[in-house]
Amino acid sequence: MTGDRGYSTLELLTALALTSVVVLAAAQLVGEAVQIVDGTGRAMRSPTLTLAMATMRRDVQDAAGASEPTVPGWSEGTLELLFWDGRRVRLFLEGDAIVREGLDALGRSAGRRVLVRGITSWWWRTPTPWTVDFRMTAMVAPDPVPARRAAVLRRTETRRFVMRGSPGGRTW
Repeated sequence: MTGDRGYSTLELLTALALTSVVVLAAAQLVGEAVQIVDGTGRAMRSPTLTLAMATMRRDVQDAAGASEPTVPGWSEGTLELLFWDGRRVRLFLEGDAIVREGLDALGRSAGRRVLVRGITSWWWRTPTPWTVDFRMTAMVAPDPVPARRAAVLRRTETRRFVMRGSPGGRTW
């Protein structure tokens, strides 16, 4: 402060800049907190869908390549992920379930399991050679709010996963 005349312009601008930095940091934290709470709520309402997406993410990230859809754009067919050691993983919709089937290097089945049931639609695409997008709609647990509990809930999840597999291990 300079005598009895009040604050100088430089002091006011400095205070304004510091306040702006604090407000921006707080806004960033609030935004991240909202994303965490939203993700937790979705995982609680449909934990099997969350686990299925985690398995699919791991498969895509470990893959070296993917089959191309038969038509450009979104496909409902089987997605086949290719690995450097010759293994393959197929992901496909069978009835209302997403099924994961592993194949060894000779093409023999090495295991098959249902990842999630209650799927009403399944779509995938490869917008670039190293990414796979998934879009699924699933029936989920009832809403915890009593006023909305009677309605049948469907949730659509859209995720993009990037392949990281390479001959010498992960590339990043």
